[in-house]
Amino acid sequence: MSSPDSNATHISGRTLSLFDLILIGCGATFGSGWLFAASPVATMAGPGAMIGWLCGGIIALLLGLIYSELAAALPLTGGVARYPYLSHGSFLGFMVGTVTIIAFSSIVSIELVAARQYACTWFPFLGAPGGGPSAVGWLVQFLVLCAIYWLNTSNAK
Repeated sequence: MSSPDSNATHISGRTLSLFDLILIGCGATFGSGWLFAASPVATMAGPGAMIGWLCGGIIALLLGLIYSELAAALPLTGGVARYPYLSHGSFLGFMVGTVTIIAFSSIVSIELVAARQYACTWFPFLGAPGGGPSAVGWLVQFLVLCAIYWLNTSNAK
């Protein structure tokens, strides 16, 4: 019989269970882009959009399997940037690392805009008539961003 921590990963004195790791993977995979892209794509492509979504899903699954294999073979911190460095050299590693920093630093604000747009359904005062944020919407986005920043920096060791 295995102990409760037999499926746990130890990272710098903290413990992550298998369920924690699955949720981290899902959180890193799912965003709001697929929800916002569905309507315009379906309008332009019609029923053929399903073929595109199926192809995209298969490609995402294959990429996930590739990164799973790499992570199992080379369990390195910052694997997304370090795998290209190890396979193709320092220039590509630098380029992928730079793009990753830009992507990861911008995704928080993109998701906040998406959350505000979703919230406009229940709180219409967050949005302006043209679809952008109202003054209150800007303030709410800024306060949520500050709260996320505080939450992340206060728990960093």
